[in-house]
Amino acid sequence: MGITPAGPFDIPMELAREWLNDPNPSGKPNSDILRPYFNGKDLAKRPRGAWTVDFGVDMPLETATSYEKPFRYVANHVKPIRAENRREAYAKNWWIYAESRPAMREAFSSRSRFLATCMVAKHRNFVWLDTVSLPANVVIAFGRSDDFFLGLLQSRFHVVWSLKQGTRLETRPRYTPTTCFETFPFPFVNDLRLRKPSAPLEPDDESGWEQVLESRFYTIREEPPAYGGGGARTLTPGAHRAAIAAAAKELNELRERWLNPPEWTVEKFVEFPGSIAGPWARYVVEPDKEGIGTVRYPRLEPRDSDCASKLKKRTLTDLYNERPDWLDFAHKRLDAAVAAAYGWPADLSDEQVLERLLALNLQRAAEEAREPASSKRQGQRGKVEDELV
Repeated sequence: MGITPAGPFDIPMELAREWLNDPNPSGKPNSDILRPYFNGKDLAKRPRGAWTVDFGVDMPLETATSYEKPFRYVANHVKPIRAENRREAYAKNWWIYAESRPAMREAFSSRSRFLATCMVAKHRNFVWLDTVSLPANVVIAFGRSDDFFLGLLQSRFHVVWSLKQGTRLETRPRYTPTTCFETFPFPFVNDLRLRKPSAPLEPDDESGWEQVLESRFYTIREEPPAYGGGGARTLTPGAHRAAIAAAAKELNELRERWLNPPEWTVEKFVEFPGSIAGPWARYVVEPDKEGIGTVRYPRLEPRDSDCASKLKKRTLTDLYNERPDWLDFAHKRLDAAVAAAYGWPADLSDEQVLERLLALNLQRAAEEAREPASSKRQGQRGKVEDELV
């Protein structure tokens, strides 16, 4: 889950842009604590352009006051509300989000993007968000940035599984990570192994496959290999992953072009002071001796008012309500690549998909039960009283 502010920390884009260029007596740029903010509607519809004041996980009060106008805003709007909170830690540390998600932040630290999905939605879609942004608690975020991961989660196999394993809010499916994601068996047992992008490649095919995909497969668009009617695996695990990644990348590019046609949009840069030690570090150019330079943040904007009006009707929900032929074909290409990785036929019914995934889930669970205790994944630690997150 994304952050839980427990207070009105969010601000409109216009106010954020004003503060981003306001100097502070401390010399610290306000961009250190101002970030774009995404909730579920931003994913399903057009982004609202909301921002949030983020004092991190444990910023001391004295340091927070260094950011003059944002701190004053939080003191005026958030403090009175949090003072009434029954949880002592929330009331005491009123300038910090109730749940700041330090583990999520750590997972994003070496990445430029992360995968996200709206917890409650009519259509189960997964989209990329820039890691300078923060997701709300109604957004489920994944600390992965590879197209293979997008392909697995966006495939029919995971969507069917999540619809069965999740709950519902009225008529809308609800995605719960513990039942929808943690129980979902990926095609190969080491598909979820996380690697830092900077880690060196190893000689064998299974090590460093994320970088192999980036270097070999992301620049071409070929038809998926002929997998055969029987559904037998005909490629190496790395090649199966590459086929899934290529299909997922193409699907994402097609969707993005429909959502923001280049004929109707133009890329512009928002510029403001930024620190190389802050969340905008990868966008900072020409830093000075104190490590402060200019952030050049790219944004797509409508070319004119007519384009802005037409773009309002371009949302993921509208797209999947209509589900045009090109979108359906792109999904079928992805599903065929995923089916091949499992070694299954591509034309399985939803019931057959669930039967096979359940069998694989039980097989993996039995294999884990036979592992030595020292090699099993450790459970979450207990929460310390008075701890924020």
